[in-house]
Amino acid sequence: MDQCKLSQVLIRAAEEGLGITVLPERLVAEEVSKGKLKKIEIRGIELKNENHIVVHKDKYRTGPMKEFISILLERNENISDL
Repeated sequence: MDQCKLSQVLIRAAEEGLGITVLPERLVAEEVSKGKLKKIEIRGIELKNENHIVVHKDKYRTGPMKEFISILLERNENISDL
């Protein structure tokens, strides 16, 4: 199941009263603004997301793509060279 569909399943489950979920605010902004869900502020806890960039190993990389990858590599010493 892709991430988008999984997020929607979690949102619908929370709307149905089946539990709670922790999702980025942008994913639930509409439901919160319509009053379907209630946002609870979490203080004293830092939630981190692990994100990845993936590229096809044989695909041509444009100038802007190379620049973007270069910026990512400069700012993240713990990622491997693409």
